[in-house]
Amino acid sequence: MHATHQFFLSKRSLYILVLDGRKDEKPEYWLKLIENFGGDSPVLVVINKIDQNPAFELNRKFLGEKYSSIRGFYRLSCKSGEGIEEFLKNS
Repeated sequence: MHATHQFFLSKRSLYILVLDGRKDEKPEYWLKLIENFGGDSPVLVVINKIDQNPAFELNRKFLGEKYSSIRGFYRLSCKSGEGIEEFLKNS
């Protein structure tokens, strides 16, 4: 299925990369795909499920410097609603 991802990634799009805060996610896999097929499309990185693992964090500085298309990082919980208002306000 991974080979078909390129057919759904295009330029002139807004990407919202949602990561599961309970797992050791590897955002660079997706950021590289978006960079290769999405061009300079903006990316919002969302860490979901912070209510279940509040300590999970990404190296924002490293990712922001490596992937200039990242426009923001957001921590939220779809279950409790925490952080959703800030995401909607700033995105």
